[in-house]
Amino acid sequence: MTMRIPGEASLVLEPVTDANLDGYRALDQQLRTKGWHRKNALSSTPNPGTLYFAAQVQGVTVGRASITPVNPQPLSGHIGCAVHPAFRGRGYGTAILRKCIALLRAGGITDIQLTVREDNAASIAMIERCGGRLTGIIPGTHLRQYIIPAEHPESGKDQQK
Repeated sequence: MTMRIPGEASLVLEPVTDANLDGYRALDQQLRTKGWHRKNALSSTPNPGTLYFAAQVQGVTVGRASITPVNPQPLSGHIGCAVHPAFRGRGYGTAILRKCIALLRAGGITDIQLTVREDNAASIAMIERCGGRLTGIIPGTHLRQYIIPAEHPESGKDQQK
């Protein structure tokens, strides 16, 4: 599953293995020093059931993703993605989210629900580029709720940009 991004080499989402673990952990450390909340970052004791991915361009880890299913019916869980600060603004976050959506679709998941903090403009834009429609604000929180419906043409497609 490879997506071409203008002016950049192909971004590949690979399961974390011993071969790319150092790059993944270096990204996690970089994000931690910036104060980033890393709910599902790979630690020394991975969350059971969580799938961890390194987003790489020509062997360089530019981002990461994790998918954690919580309840099997209806499926709910967490999609976490992050892009290294040096690689932001190049479309990698959108590419990572699209690839996560494609993985969920391949696993039989249709509508995907996401939440994001109201002050996270970059993630909001990324979700909307991937077909997310705002369904509301969770009462008593600062969280916007989105759905990416199965029929949206941009949701999870691995396509030329």
